[in-house]
Amino acid sequence: MSASSSTSQSLDPFLQEQPPLPLIRCPWCNNGDIKWWVSRTPKNPGKHFYKCEHHW
Repeated sequence: MSASSSTSQSLDPFLQEQPPLPLIRCPWCNNGDIKWWVSRTPKNPGKHFYKCEHHW
C-alpha cells in the first residue's frame, strides 16, 4: 500500500466529502454564503444540511 492511499484512508470520511450542490448567497440576508455541513451529533450522525454563515 502506498503512503498516499494509507493517508487518504486515515482521514475523517466527513472531511473528504464535497457539497452535492453549488453553494450560493443567502436569499434571506444576501450577505452570507450558504455553507454545507455534516452533523456529528449522536442524534443525527452524518446528516447533511445547509445554513447561512450569518444565521446560526
